Amino acid sequence: MTETIQIDEQRVALGCLGCYNEGRLAFRWFNAEQLEIIWEEGDMKYDCMTEAVCKQDDPTHEEWMIQDYDGEINRLNLGEHPFIENLIAHMKNIEEFEPSTYVPAYLLTGNYISPITPSGVEEMMDEMEVIDRHNLGDWAYELCEDTGYLDGDGKGAPQGWHPMNYIDWKWVAKDMLHDYTYIEYGDYYYARRN
Repeated sequence: MTETIQIDEQRVALGCLGCYNEGRLAFRWFNAEQLEIIWEEGDMKYDCMTEAVCKQDDPTHEEWMIQDYDGEINRLNLGEHPFIENLIAHMKNIEEFEPSTYVPAYLLTGNYISPITPSGVEEMMDEMEVIDRHNLGDWAYELCEDTGYLDGDGKGAPQGWHPMNYIDWKWVAKDMLHDYTYIEYGDYYYARRN
């Protein structure tokens, strides 16, 4: 019987590039706090491997690499050699903020700035709208109403008749989204007006 263990923290598999090039996986899993400690101590090249699998005195085994990501951090596609300070900050932010908001904000930020920084992602979180994609029509109607676009006196219309009753708000919403850069993530659009 196989047991599945659910991990709720963001982790990276930090490993030895030399071992990887020789066809062996030598790595250890680290969360943000553990990774920050070994980075600050300058111990990245040896702390990630065990003596049993890595030739620690061999100069071809001094380079580290991220071999895998576990958790929502995986969705950021940071690669094998990310800027470690940013990686640690992203891992912490995903745990601090709601991952279903932070990850789309990160992906959306990539459309505006490069390189993507944790502070840039936090700014995007403040600027972006979260739109339920199953209720696009409601979003469009409320946006038009809030901006005053629907104001009018309705003079000359038959009793109970208003042209607003004949508008397909879902189509209006799809047209309005052309003015936004957005990411579809789960049941929502995470959007920023261009």
